[in-house]
Amino acid sequence: MRSRRQYPGIRQPELTLSGSIGLWVLILAVIASGVWVLFGWTTLFVWIDQADRVQYSLVLAGGIGAVAALVVSYRKQKLAEANAVLDLESHFGGRFLAATEQLGSSNPIIRMAGAVSLARLADDWVTQRQMVVNVITSYLRISAPDVDVTEDEIRASLFRSIRDHLRPSASPDWQGLNFDFTNAEIAGADFTEIEMRAGTILNFTDATFSRGFVRFSGTYEGTTLAFTRSRFRGAIVEISATIGVDLLDFEGATISGGSVRMDRSTFAGNQISFQGLVIRDANLSFSGSVFNTQNIDFAGALVEGDGGFFFDHCNVLSGDVSFISARFNGRLALFAGTTFTGREIYFNGTRFAAEKTIFEGIDFAGDVVDFTGAIFFGPHVGFHKAVIHPKSLIVDDAAYVDGVVDWGRLDKMRDTFAVFPDGEALLADEYLQQESRMQYAREAFARQRQDD
Repeated sequence: MRSRRQYPGIRQPELTLSGSIGLWVLILAVIASGVWVLFGWTTLFVWIDQADRVQYSLVLAGGIGAVAALVVSYRKQKLAEANAVLDLESHFGGRFLAATEQLGSSNPIIRMAGAVSLARLADDWVTQRQMVVNVITSYLRISAPDVDVTEDEIRASLFRSIRDHLRPSASPDWQGLNFDFTNAEIAGADFTEIEMRAGTILNFTDATFSRGFVRFSGTYEGTTLAFTRSRFRGAIVEISATIGVDLLDFEGATISGGSVRMDRSTFAGNQISFQGLVIRDANLSFSGSVFNTQNIDFAGALVEGDGGFFFDHCNVLSGDVSFISARFNGRLALFAGTTFTGREIYFNGTRFAAEKTIFEGIDFAGDVVDFTGAIFFGPHVGFHKAVIHPKSLIVDDAAYVDGVVDWGRLDKMRDTFAVFPDGEALLADEYLQQESRMQYAREAFARQRQDD
């Protein structure tokens, strides 16, 4: 049974019709019992005379009349309630039309008034809140940042309304809604200290972050945060949050100029995807972050130009991590100090051609670390003080071309089953603790394929 809508100022009936009738039936039963006690016991073995019959009939007729009056009263109340709902919906509809007309005005002051009116209407019109929010995000999609300061102020006001209604202290809040910024151009936005709960979606698919600062902080639980195919062109995007999303998606995004920083964040949930990401003359940084997810996917990512990729001092606690066919051709690929304790880590076909690729102090402690087909092409690759002790280390067909691999000192290769290019299987505890075998492990990565 569908629950009735709640509207401010409208009194809801205490009982349903069936409940009210049931109550009166109970009352009549009590009355009848009373009549029996008063009149029936003394005449148990005596014929009921005509006067008693009339008396009983009047009592029953009065009870039936009371029930009928209750039914009529209930129907009148429901009719009045329905009329009040229609009046309220009509009132909200009028406010909606007025606010949208204001937002479409050529006068920036009137547009600002429309932005404020829409935010207030979204608070009041509970049943159509998503529709009102759709108009707000639609305005942000079709309008563009302007040299006109007033237009930027209108956009900032709408972004603030969204942020404020997603903060923990918001009353009413706008949780559980879809905020669609698809194809929007964003030049600065503040989503700090927000708390996104299950069902809430921030969708920046195909959006362009053209300039300014875009900041995200707070807690994101059971939500979707999508930057699919987004373009970051000179903007500084900072995400410092606890992100327990169903999906964090940067698939196919391009970062050219500026930076995307996710330093010291905590990632949990199902899927984090940077598949096909392109970083060109820009930086992507996860320094000091913690990952407790099912999958982290950088397959096919490209770093080039003066770009830098910072995955240092992270703690990957669970799940699989994929850098399959990723290409690090930029200034720096930094993995120093990161601990991988998840299931499997894949560098299959990864091309390390950055000016510096640094694995110094990294700790590979997962089930499998796979460098099959990886190419070390940069002038400097550093594994100094790396700790490698997964169940399986696979470097089959790995190639090293043109440069220096600084292995320094591999601190541990314990409990490791390693498969090297010549197909020989080595168990670390039995072989690799011997210097000759350790040297073999170092040289295995450095073998060249002359036809590459």
